[in-house]
Amino acid sequence: MSTNWGKYSSARHTRGCGPQPPSNYGVVKLGVAAVRGVEGLSVVHTPDEDRNNRAHTDVHGLEGSPLEVNSRRALLFAAIDPTWEIAPSDPG
Repeated sequence: MSTNWGKYSSARHTRGCGPQPPSNYGVVKLGVAAVRGVEGLSVVHTPDEDRNNRAHTDVHGLEGSPLEVNSRRALLFAAIDPTWEIAPSDPG
């Protein structure tokens, strides 16, 4: 899962970084400690030099069998209790 580190990016900037129009995305805020607390997941800062995005960070571990992926995804969202910074329905 591709993310941006809040230390280096705002929610608005993050929303505009995708390959599709910003209106196709929402942005949630999550704590890295909670993500790392889910067995099988790790967080790695991976700046994207090609797109000049020093905030780029990846969550690894959301691959594998469908059962493993669904289990980790459920644990991830239960652990982080995500908060919308920009909901997908927000126009701007």
